[in-house]
Amino acid sequence: MKQSRKSHQGETSHRQNLELVHPPLQQRSTKVILQLRNLKELIRSDLVPILHKIWRKHGHIIERSTMRSGHIIARALESLATMVEILENSPVESISDSQAGYLSTTLSDLKTMCFKVHWLVSFVEKAVKLHKSKPLVDSLKKLSDLSSQVQERRAILVDELAKLTEEENKLKKEMGKMSKLIPFSKVKFGLPLGSGLT
Repeated sequence: MKQSRKSHQGETSHRQNLELVHPPLQQRSTKVILQLRNLKELIRSDLVPILHKIWRKHGHIIERSTMRSGHIIARALESLATMVEILENSPVESISDSQAGYLSTTLSDLKTMCFKVHWLVSFVEKAVKLHKSKPLVDSLKKLSDLSSQVQERRAILVDELAKLTEEENKLKKEMGKMSKLIPFSKVKFGLPLGSGLT
């Protein structure tokens, strides 16, 4: 009798868990955040804030999921959060082969489970394509760095040239003032005074 009662309680608990994850359609719009809270105990705590942000921005992403196990959904949500974490925190040149593979396979799995991840597709495709072009991206980065160095050097030279031009103008003004004090104009320095006499 006790065993039958425990079995009944287990089935009731399982049904309640499913109801929390997949409430009736008319209730879903008002219980989005509540569902995530109910799954929180099954999800890594460091990934929960990411999922909250996803929920707020993209809505009920598991509404049409074909999965009914809270544990499976929790693992899938962890994978989704990890994908977002990779995309948000990894520059193009730092994405590894394993990360690129993880993004592709996980997106495919989430689609198969009918998660609402259409908003993620373009980001994953871009990341994977850029990763495949990583040698070109690396070369482009080197060229970009060299271009920045050239621009920096040119800026220094332009600044130095401006200073030299300013100094030259000052010297010309001083020379003009002194020339007015000399009784003969167009004095050619370095030539003998009697040049051209014979």
